[in-house]
Amino acid sequence: RILPERFEEAASAPLVAASDHLGFINCYRSRRYSEDDRKILSVIAAQVALALEAAPGNGMTKVDNPAGELFGLLAQGRPSPAVTSIAAALGADLSKPHLLLDARVVPGKRVRRADLPDRIGGAISTLVQTVYTYNPGSVVHALAGRAVGLVRVSSEGGALTLQRRLQRLGDGFSQRLSILLSAGLSSVHQEPSAYPEAYREAAEALQIGTNVWGEGHVVRFDELGPYVYLFRIAADPRAGRDPLMERILPLVDYDRRRGSRLLDTLDAYLECR
Repeated sequence: RILPERFEEAASAPLVAASDHLGFINCYRSRRYSEDDRKILSVIAAQVALALEAAPGNGMTKVDNPAGELFGLLAQGRPSPAVTSIAAALGADLSKPHLLLDARVVPGKRVRRADLPDRIGGAISTLVQTVYTYNPGSVVHALAGRAVGLVRVSSEGGALTLQRRLQRLGDGFSQRLSILLSAGLSSVHQEPSAYPEAYREAAEALQIGTNVWGEGHVVRFDELGPYVYLFRIAADPRAGRDPLMERILPLVDYDRRRGSRLLDTLDAYLECR
């Protein structure tokens, strides 16, 4: 192995207060998480969510609508008739394959601050309409400068098609409006209980893609390979003292600066030895 094993197992818990989904707590370690571990993490996450909502000046906007409620319930990973009925009312069949989309729009270098609200709002609206047009049976929850989507795809190949379509859309935003679309796509899932994992995958794809290749890229979790482990390692304060990481991080920095895939090459070479 080229990467430490202590980041192989992950557990996620949504930060949900009422129907408002505020984010996630992600934990990583080498040992498998038990059901009791996950219950404790859920309790902690619920308390953190309540504290965040109660905090003065937290800047969070409550969203009370069916789409927001659906995403809050899916984030908890608890199958129930309510989840299925809300999804059906919104046109989504949870027995079909979907992936999670986590997208944001940020300003580029050559845009006036006064133009930003209209441009970013228009870009989010165009993103939502694009998903509904080409991926019927989807649900997209639009927020300020962000969008979270449960996107219906026909197969694994549908994820690649979606990635290419959204990348073309983002390239158009960059050229015409000087704003950047960044997005993460999870693996394809078909069970409601799998969606907490899908949330984590989409969030990691968005953050890793931005850290490695910069804003303006649409990234699938399935294409990240060893970057997932490096992302998890980076959150560990012990990583700076890991001699193995001292050898690998220059490759990551080179990939980031040159847009290359040397780390993927190394991973493939070691896997075939």
